[in-house]
Amino acid sequence: MLRNRSSEEVRVTMVEMAFQHEAQAVVLERAVLELPPGLSGEVAGVVELLRSQAATLRALAERVQDGGIAVLQ
Repeated sequence: MLRNRSSEEVRVTMVEMAFQHEAQAVVLERAVLELPPGLSGEVAGVVELLRSQAATLRALAERVQDGGIAVLQ
């Protein structure tokens, strides 16, 4: 489906944000390995949140790509 420029910009932004969330999750996962056990649980929760948000962003980007979501002009 043909998307307007604004919708395509939103889709690309969502994909980029998902990538950034995943990258942050990887960095935090590595940091967890160096933390004391009492603190690593809290950071692991943030990692899960980042991964969940990345999945949501990717799903929304797919809906924009499929035409299910569009920016109104």
